[in-house]
Amino acid sequence: MRSTATRQRRTSSRALAGLGAALAALLLVAAAPPAAGAESLSEGLYGPSMRLTFADRDARLAGGGAAVSVRCVGPVRGSCIGTVTLRIGRVAHEVSFAVPGGRKQRLIVPLGARHGRLAKRRAPAVARTMQPLGSDRRQRRVLRLN
Repeated sequence: MRSTATRQRRTSSRALAGLGAALAALLLVAAAPPAAGAESLSEGLYGPSMRLTFADRDARLAGGGAAVSVRCVGPVRGSCIGTVTLRIGRVAHEVSFAVPGGRKQRLIVPLGARHGRLAKRRAPAVARTMQPLGSDRRQRRVLRLN
C-alpha cells in the first residue's frame, strides 16, 4: 500500500504534465503563421487591419475649417474609423471620421473664426484609426494650409 504523500505527488505531477501539454499546444497555435494575406495573427482572427492615409500634402482653408483629403487603406469590406487632429500652435483641432475601405474622402476639420490668418502655415496632422482589438494605428504628416 502506498502512502498518501506518494499518491499526492503522482497526482500533482500528472496534472503538471497535462498543463504543460496544453501550454505547448497553445504556443504552437500562437506561433503559427497568419492566414494568407493577413499581416498578423490578430488580423486573421479579428478582421482586417485598416489605416487612414493623407491623400494630399495640402489642406484647403474654407468655411471655418480645413478640408483634408484622406484615403482608407484596406479591404473594401472594411472601414476606417477614428479621428484626424490638426495642431496649429498650441491648439489641437479634431474631427471624427468613418471612411469606407478603399475610398478617398474629404474631411473638414473645424478651425474657428480666425482661420484666415493661417494661410501658408504648416500644421502637423495625425490620423488615428481604431483597430479590431482596441489599439490604434497612427499616420503622421505635416500639411500646408492654403
